[in-house]
Amino acid sequence: MAYNANIPQSTDQLSTSQGDILGNFIALGSIAGNANPASGSLNTTAGFNWIYLPSQGATPPAGAAFPAGQVGLYSFINTGSTRRELYINKTHQSGVVQVPATASILGTANPVPGVFGSTGYTFLPSGIKMVWGTQAGSLGGPVTVNLVGVQSFPTTILSIQLTVISPIVTAAQSLARVVDIGANTFRVVVSIPNATAFSNANFMYLVIGY
Repeated sequence: MAYNANIPQSTDQLSTSQGDILGNFIALGSIAGNANPASGSLNTTAGFNWIYLPSQGATPPAGAAFPAGQVGLYSFINTGSTRRELYINKTHQSGVVQVPATASILGTANPVPGVFGSTGYTFLPSGIKMVWGTQAGSLGGPVTVNLVGVQSFPTTILSIQLTVISPIVTAAQSLARVVDIGANTFRVVVSIPNATAFSNANFMYLVIGY
């Protein structure tokens, strides 16, 4: 039976409404994730075993009335991953934000380590985002890394880590350092210590921001 929100009414007799009431308990048992939806099999220790979150049409969901300062969960198709992701409605210092907590590069690709040109990203439930990728150094000096599309940050970069990775022989002697940082861009110099020459060795970057 389908769930009936109008049961019981003050004028209902148990003999006629029992079926509807039983149907409601069966529906609630199914929501609680029981293999047997009968009310007697409810998990009284752990509560709900699982929850299905149907995809919403907007973020935050249209008509959602999340109480101020409270945390809310819902499902929505993320434009970056193109998948249904778990969203968290939460309050940051700057106000209420919608965090795609499960969105990452895994929605559209299987990242391969160490391949030049490969990029990726992932969100943390806090709203912090991490992105990574590779780029080549330049014999002419600093190179600029621009974070665009799914790699970009809505606000700013917070931290950058660099690692030289290259089959070039001189790469074993090369160091990579950050020259300056913008909201979604940074410059990197790859050079050889104790020498005046720059290096064109490849480097990997890991960037944290929000």
